[in-house]
Amino acid sequence: MNGEGGAAVGFVHRGNRFLLVVINRLDHWQIVYIYPEGTYQTLKEAGIEAFRRSIADLEPRLARHVESLTDWHQLVPLSVALSRCRRWYKPGLLLIGDAAHVMTPAAGAGIKYAIEDAVEAANVLAVPLRAGQVRLRDLAEVQRRREWPTRIVQWAAALPQRIVMARVFRPGQRPAGPPRLPLLARLLLRLPLLRYLPAQFIGLGLWRVRVEDPSEVAGAGGPPNETPHRTGTGVPVSRGMQSGPGR
Repeated sequence: MNGEGGAAVGFVHRGNRFLLVVINRLDHWQIVYIYPEGTYQTLKEAGIEAFRRSIADLEPRLARHVESLTDWHQLVPLSVALSRCRRWYKPGLLLIGDAAHVMTPAAGAGIKYAIEDAVEAANVLAVPLRAGQVRLRDLAEVQRRREWPTRIVQWAAALPQRIVMARVFRPGQRPAGPPRLPLLARLLLRLPLLRYLPAQFIGLGLWRVRVEDPSEVAGAGGPPNETPHRTGTGVPVSRGMQSGPGR
């Protein structure tokens, strides 16, 4: 938007049962239109003109830009959910990342936790894979290590989101400025010593996950031209990487 340049990170406006988030991406502005679950069809039935008007009424500087929206196919609905599988494994299969647990975009931690899942999987499974003896309890150990960190960050990300959304979507709310944050969130933002704790918690977690034995993990891949065979659990294992006398 004219006059803002790179000075503003973004804006938040509260509409009538929706939240408008405008984010500065440096070379463009991203608009997030947050509405109550299950109301997308009602939004569409009101028409694209009503949708454009609801944005322009809250942020007039966007009025001429939203005129380019002429069809609902130009918009990308995103269903936001927090969930996880009860069991991440079975013989021959291990789920990690989004396959095992879905993170809300509000946390911004999906890729981080997927990578950490992969690191812990390597820590646990590198040696069994080299030996060609991956047991079910090895797969269960990966879930044991990763399930509680996942549970905790999902809870921490969902709690403030639910509080803010409950206030925004409360019937009878009038369009206004940004929704009022919970008291705890306001204290965290105002106190210098606590200001960065939420970001550090979401970004780094309760503890850092590292490769425990780089030599074992690095040697687990095997030469690319070798033909894999399967163990009794159905997990592919390179023949050249099996343990044996003298190794």
